[in-house]
Amino acid sequence: MNKHSKQLITSNIELFLNYCERFYDRQFITREHINKGILEKFEEKLNSYFTSEKP
Repeated sequence: MNKHSKQLITSNIELFLNYCERFYDRQFITREHINKGILEKFEEKLNSYFTSEKP
């Protein structure tokens, strides 16, 4: 293996890891928006329950 081969291999590994990191970060961006609405609805339900005469 010469120095050019090593450089190409390391560049490809770096590119692969960058794609992995991008994919990992995107999972949390997508889930954040979905969970935000659910958590807001849940909080509204809890607040309305505790302000009613049911507890």
